[in-house]
Amino acid sequence: MRPRGGLMTPDGDPPRAREFRQNDASRGHARLHTALQELKDLLEPRLNCIAEHPLPPGEPHEGSPDWATARFNLGLALAQRADRDRSQNWELAIQAFDDSLSVWTRDDNPEDWATAQLNLAFAYQERDGGDREECRERAIAAFENSLSVFTREHNPGEWAAACMSLGIAYWGRFAGDRSQNQERAIAAFGNTLSVCTREANAERWAATRLNLGIAFWERLAGDQAQNQEQAIGAFEDALSVWTRKADAERWAAGRMKLGVAYLECLTGDRSQNREQAIAAFEDAISVWTRDVNPDGWAAAQMKLGIAYRERLAGNRSENRERAIAAFEEALRVWVGERNPEEAAVARANLDAAYRDRFAEWVENRVSCNSSNLI
Repeated sequence: MRPRGGLMTPDGDPPRAREFRQNDASRGHARLHTALQELKDLLEPRLNCIAEHPLPPGEPHEGSPDWATARFNLGLALAQRADRDRSQNWELAIQAFDDSLSVWTRDDNPEDWATAQLNLAFAYQERDGGDREECRERAIAAFENSLSVFTREHNPGEWAAACMSLGIAYWGRFAGDRSQNQERAIAAFGNTLSVCTREANAERWAATRLNLGIAFWERLAGDQAQNQEQAIGAFEDALSVWTRKADAERWAAGRMKLGVAYLECLTGDRSQNREQAIAAFEDAISVWTRDVNPDGWAAAQMKLGIAYRERLAGNRSENRERAIAAFEEALRVWVGERNPEEAAVARANLDAAYRDRFAEWVENRVSCNSSNLI
């Protein structure tokens, strides 16, 4: 298992049409989940858009600027709506953003058009209905449309948010050339980091560094050893911000990725890499529990078992017994139809460890008998 996936996105200010932003400046951040598992909390609309931003008196004329603004604000509200059918809410939000874009144009209303494109892209990322790949392609197109207006110099927040999300979209893309998609994702994360510095926003910087690390680890182009070094450096950067005390979940996720990277690293001292990996997996297990995060806990146990099996330091028998215990713990979660591929790998490793144990027993018996004969 490579440290793939698990891309995440930090909190950020939500994009707004001009009229909406001016009235919203003093409010706190809200949250919007992305479709990818570890992508959290990026540029989402507020919970009470409808109540706080009612339609202007009278019914706006369809196709008018007021109608476009009302449709856009309704899209924001639907995107955040927690009740009723979430899938239907996203469909209605997409339609509302499309309606606003039927009025706003890049030439006449560039910032409003770009903001609607950005929200439309987020909606396609979250959409439950329709073809998943088609939604991703539409999201990519909308992010790129927004970036044709937003610039690093004049709209650094929106530009960085669009770059971050575009990188995530390219990273998950199946269409096109895999290596080219990876390079685009890496470039997008790099662009984000040109705005999101550690000094300006440590949390966002750490999340972007983690994403960049994952991208470098899986990168097909370039020198593999150099890519791995870049990835490890990025993971360690993220972990210089996230701590067990302040952000236990992100810290555990970062430690898990760093552990996998050290376990599979091609450079450096092999024994030292194994020790780094073991420490990282044990850190992740200290946060994740079987009850609260069974899959993460099992994955960490599985990797810990492999690291102990391959450990060069310490007592061979003790390392093997620790490996066996870890594989057995993982298989307490991966039972039946749950995670069949992972369970098969864990079972194969456990069987190999059992064979090693038996071989050592036979070796000790033969040695003992030989000593008695002498």
